[in-house]
Amino acid sequence: MRHSSAIVPVAAALLLLAGFVLSWWVLSFAGVLLFATLGSPTAALLCALLLDLIYGPPTGFLHVLVLPVLVCVICVLLCRSFITRHLRDTSIY
Repeated sequence: MRHSSAIVPVAAALLLLAGFVLSWWVLSFAGVLLFATLGSPTAALLCALLLDLIYGPPTGFLHVLVLPVLVCVICVLLCRSFITRHLRDTSIY
């Protein structure tokens, strides 16, 4: 692992912690999505579950989504796996 590749997970963790400290859920959500898109599925799922437990279910018409961040992270992880599988199977030329 190169030194520059270790910067991005640290940045995702800092975004997540900054969202908790500043009580601004958008930063935490960005950190969780960064974990999910970088290929840290365990960290992304655990942080998404933690976010959903801390902030609770949404109000309004999205109340049927009890764990919206977890649902979003699972969708991102599924899309990432399908895209990487497709890009590995096809040639660029």
